Amino acid sequence: MEPRSEPSRSPNAGGHREFLWNGRTCRGTELHRAAIEGDVVAAKQALDAAASSSIAVQDRFTYETIFQSKVQEGSGNAIHLAASRGHVEVVKLLLERKADLNASVTRDGKNHYDVLHAAMFAEGRGGFLNMVEYLFEAKAAMSKNLDGKYPLHVAFQTGNVPVIKLLRQYLALDGVTESDYKDPKVPLPLRMGIMAGKMSEDQLADAAELMTQSLCVFIHDCPQCIPAFLNRYFDEKDIGPAELARNLTRLDIAEVLRESPEAACALLDRATGEPDCESKGWHPLPSRVSFAPRDARDHCRLLANPPPENLIAYENSSSWQFDGRKFEAPAWHTNWTDRSFGRPFIDADIGVCHVPDIICAEVFSALCCDANSDDLSFYENDVIYSAIEHTYWHGCARVDLTQVMFSFWGLCLILFETYLMHDIRTQDFDSGSSHGVEDEASSSASGRLLVSINFVAAKGAVDIVQEVVQLAGCWFIGRKKDYLRLDNLTDMFFACMPMYLFIDPGSRVVMLATIFLYWSRLLECFTSAELIGRELLPIRNLARGLKPTLSVTAVAFGAFTHAFYSLRGQGKEKFWPDTFFSSFSTLITAALPAKPNIDWLELLTVYASILFFTVFILNIFIGVISEMYIVEKENVRLNFRQLRAGSCLQYLLRARIMPCRLCSKVTSFIVIIITTMVAVAVQGFYLVVREGADQTWIGGSLFFCQLIIVLASYQNPSAAWVVNAHSLQDNCFVWFCKKKKINEEGEVVKSVRELLGKVEGLKL
Repeated sequence: MEPRSEPSRSPNAGGHREFLWNGRTCRGTELHRAAIEGDVVAAKQALDAAASSSIAVQDRFTYETIFQSKVQEGSGNAIHLAASRGHVEVVKLLLERKADLNASVTRDGKNHYDVLHAAMFAEGRGGFLNMVEYLFEAKAAMSKNLDGKYPLHVAFQTGNVPVIKLLRQYLALDGVTESDYKDPKVPLPLRMGIMAGKMSEDQLADAAELMTQSLCVFIHDCPQCIPAFLNRYFDEKDIGPAELARNLTRLDIAEVLRESPEAACALLDRATGEPDCESKGWHPLPSRVSFAPRDARDHCRLLANPPPENLIAYENSSSWQFDGRKFEAPAWHTNWTDRSFGRPFIDADIGVCHVPDIICAEVFSALCCDANSDDLSFYENDVIYSAIEHTYWHGCARVDLTQVMFSFWGLCLILFETYLMHDIRTQDFDSGSSHGVEDEASSSASGRLLVSINFVAAKGAVDIVQEVVQLAGCWFIGRKKDYLRLDNLTDMFFACMPMYLFIDPGSRVVMLATIFLYWSRLLECFTSAELIGRELLPIRNLARGLKPTLSVTAVAFGAFTHAFYSLRGQGKEKFWPDTFFSSFSTLITAALPAKPNIDWLELLTVYASILFFTVFILNIFIGVISEMYIVEKENVRLNFRQLRAGSCLQYLLRARIMPCRLCSKVTSFIVIIITTMVAVAVQGFYLVVREGADQTWIGGSLFFCQLIIVLASYQNPSAAWVVNAHSLQDNCFVWFCKKKKINEEGEVVKSVRELLGKVEGLKL
């Protein structure tokens, strides 16, 4: 119902009695005072004293308010006061004396809201249940107010759960749902309740209408309510995973993952179930499945990885299909139904997530956001784990291994040329010859690490190209700020650093940093080797938790080093390297002076530094490392999944931009082999012919060879995430086959019975 026209002003508007209502000072009659105080006797006396009670109930109290910096006058009837305070008996009396149930409180001469709205709002406290029930019995209409809000909006705004449930009962009788309240200018009631902030998560989940629209509101406005709401939804409604997922997208999952991983897992769990079987007679779901390796790649994978927890597929159907006319099933079913793979055979549960296209950069970006780094339990979710494993082994692993091989080959070149350079210098030194400027230039040319420098510099240029592509991928999915993370900025720095060798090949600092960088990059192989990664990852993660301890250690070291320098300031000793070296030796190795004939104050400082720093600080530091290592070892399984998810995110972001359908995977392998042979030939040539070598030419050729190899490693034209990123294709769904869960309750009962049997045997 639209707001009614402006009411005629009562001749007795206002009055001499003042009272407080809705936080405003109002002026009215004795009847208004009695109504707001719930004094039935006084109200009856005021009505009896009036010339006409039907006119008296229409007398209006007045007040002034400021709305949008404008002074406005408002007014209302006694029935609004009594209804807002929950005085049922007074309202009954007023209605008996011909009060209007549809009378409106006005604002600036316009109808604002009626009696039911006044009862619902109740001065912001939320209405009284018995008052609202009575008004419904009296046939109060559920119309909207001047702001476009219905009583249900007001009930959510005030956070009144009992009244909300009562309203829903009456709305259900009229066949009205929350969807009927859609208005672009007014939020839905549930969203208004979330925005008001007067209801807890449990109250919101309990008060929400059981419909997909409520779920959508929670996804966008309060994901924390989703687990409780889904439990209620599935308990009270006959709904399946496919029906629930019909209203969900990968972007919804990504949004919820960022706000509440627990809620995202609840969504995925509820949207996952046993697939529909099209022919249970001819082609049923397998109940026992071989978990043995399928091919040579699986055998190689098991050399450095534990057996997979799930068998995984990513297909464009969410049902277990079978063509009854041709008696054929999809080819990928053979991977799960063929028993020729051998042992072990395991009782299996097969599930499919009905939310399409989960494997995408948007979802993985949410998985890896910094807000989710504290609690990694969501990586236990079957769908999330399966998506990570499938993405890694069907795309990302190939790229990662290519990068590791680049690092290994670059390190080999550095080692070889370093050995070659030192060997030449040794021969020159042994011969004792000095050939002047010409020989010095020749020695300098021979001494430079020509091929290795150009290789690592070209690799740096290729890495920068990949970083720029990754930034473009973040921009493409609308998360450009996500690139500005410390690990991405560090990668960009380490990509730029070797390129400086193009400018200054003789820079010892950059070359030294590059050597350490390439040795450390060998450890990147553990992303593909979980058994190794589980041992190395705790060590790598220790640095993150040692910041407070390192800060204390650094402060203590700085304090004692400063003290030593101050005490020795009268001598010729310099801070660097003299004082720093001696301080480091004293504090770290507890080295005492050879003879205690130094200044007494300096000697006392040495003793104090050893007792405090070496004995106390360093032992605490070691103890903290030990405790943190134990903690990291306990969490290494989930930490490794997080690491692998980050690698997959990097791959998906780049694959979103890179052309990944230039050729087939087989052709790309051939391209990699040929390009590698060309690159090795170029390097071999320049290793032999060093004098007069054109550095620009060798650097450019190595850059293009590496770029072609990297681009070829991304070629995977049949991958669903590649196809769906570049064109409109069928939706794809995550399938997994895992070991069937044992009935834990049944096992416990069995154990108790066995124990009772042993006790009875002892009694006998």
